[in-house]
Amino acid sequence: MASTTLPNGIIVPEKFSRDWYADLYHNWQELDNLLGGGTPKDGTLTIQKNGDTVGTFTANQATDETIDIEVPDVNNGTLTIQQNGTTVDTFTANSSSDKTVNIQCVDLENNQTVAGDKEFTGTTTAHDLVPSATDTYNFGSSTAQWNNAYIKSLTINGVVCGDILTHNASEFVNVSSNQTIGGQKIFSVSPRITGTAPEIALNISNCDVTEIPTENKSATVFFKDKNSKVLSYVTGQRRTSGENRICVRAQRTDTNGYYSVILDSNGYFYPENSLQINLGTLTNKWKSFNGINPGDLSLPSGTVGMNLIGDVSVVGTEKKLSKDITVTGFVYIDVSFSSTSSNRLNLYNDTKKYGICIPCTSGRIRQIMPISAGDRLEFNVLDDGTTINAIQIFTCQGNV
Repeated sequence: MASTTLPNGIIVPEKFSRDWYADLYHNWQELDNLLGGGTPKDGTLTIQKNGDTVGTFTANQATDETIDIEVPDVNNGTLTIQQNGTTVDTFTANSSSDKTVNIQCVDLENNQTVAGDKEFTGTTTAHDLVPSATDTYNFGSSTAQWNNAYIKSLTINGVVCGDILTHNASEFVNVSSNQTIGGQKIFSVSPRITGTAPEIALNISNCDVTEIPTENKSATVFFKDKNSKVLSYVTGQRRTSGENRICVRAQRTDTNGYYSVILDSNGYFYPENSLQINLGTLTNKWKSFNGINPGDLSLPSGTVGMNLIGDVSVVGTEKKLSKDITVTGFVYIDVSFSSTSSNRLNLYNDTKKYGICIPCTSGRIRQIMPISAGDRLEFNVLDDGTTINAIQIFTCQGNV
């Protein structure tokens, strides 16, 4: 390894060299030359701070010099990064390595998957979750539904929904399928049932029509006043006799029990209690029984329904009448014969083939015969000295 020459000519001998004479001689010469007034080397030391010179110092300078470079204190402050008040990470000012801190934020413009719970705080509308346009955005979808929603109040299509939404679905009436509903239900208006064959069924759960019960089974429809007092009711029964029957009961005006009528499965319709039920009234009468007007079976009222004497005609040697009758009642005839007459009076119903035939010689005969609407009345008698005093029909008026 060779000797080293310093910038101003001084030689540093090679390490471990045994021959320093030449190098030492050279160095003594340089020193002698300097003491003898030779020109020393005068290199300059320039001191800079961030590229700007703050002072210099030369090698041949006779005086000391101090150059003070003001260097600020190296602090080590900590930057704490938070998200919604929760510390995410920190970074110190004197850190020797780079660090990246990623804060998850909701992208307000693009689609994004957001994890974790989100909590809204505050009391002003600035904290509301409001869509930017009405009737535009969905909350969930048919394939991605929210599990549970805890809502204090809800408005749908402008209608405020009450606490009905807090109940279980099983507590509501299902309008599209069968459902068992318990408890009493009160309708403030009349319910309506429509369809091609609508029906209301009251099923007696412990009754079987193929079995004779050990006790009477029944189902009842009640009609009550505003205080829930019974006005009337209809009861369907399956009885221990094996008979099915329906009973209609109405509260008596004297409040002493009920008036009741029964229709049973043996084909009988009758009052539940004997001698209590009237059939019709003086002003509200039944139209017919088995096709017969009840008034047709009664006595006449005394009013002439039809006067037929003007319908009698003389045909040959006879006085005759033939007429279709439109009322129900009794035919009355009054005929006088001369003392020399000898004939028969014939009065009959040509339709039903019944009547009377009276042989007469003299005197006066009065006779009554029933007749019905739709019958043809036939009458004939010899005209020899015969006088017809009256031929009338008295109509029946329901005076049973």
